[in-house]
Amino acid sequence: MEPPIRSKPRLSLTWKALVLLTLLLAVTYSYLGYLGYSSLKQQNERERQQQMERFATALDALLERAGDELARLAASMSTVTSTRQLESRDLDELIARAGLLPRG
Repeated sequence: MEPPIRSKPRLSLTWKALVLLTLLLAVTYSYLGYLGYSSLKQQNERERQQQMERFATALDALLERAGDELARLAASMSTVTSTRQLESRDLDELIARAGLLPRG
């Protein structure tokens, strides 16, 4: 007599459905995670671009202000330098022309 042929135990239909559902959920959550990541990445890029534009505007304003201050400083320095080069009688003459009190 031959021994009965034993077949390998197979997974039941319930187990197969459970495995399939688990794989489907894993794929779905992975896809949703990827979409969320892409959305956050785009949002971050837009915010960074806006921040860089604000910084560029602020930098331009500061550079313009610094240029104005440097021009004012240069004018003040040239006035001081030219004043130092004048002689005392030249200063008296300028004061008299300007109608200021005479130097005493």
